[in-house]
Amino acid sequence: MADSKKANAPERRVFSSDGKSSGVVTSGGYRCSMEGCTGVRLPVTWSDGKHSRPCTKGMLTRPDGQLQIG
Repeated sequence: MADSKKANAPERRVFSSDGKSSGVVTSGGYRCSMEGCTGVRLPVTWSDGKHSRPCTKGMLTRPDGQLQIG
């Protein structure tokens, strides 16, 4: 049953700072390890195949509800 919920969940995306490219959040995040930071690092696979783990404290929420690097 958990798999069917995942299949129906909307894809979570992260957009670059200029908003021209985007990536898909591939799994759950984990606490940022920078001292004093309360953000979450999200594993993102970008459209060019590269991977990164941006912190949510450096992101903005777009009007469509997706995240964008600030």
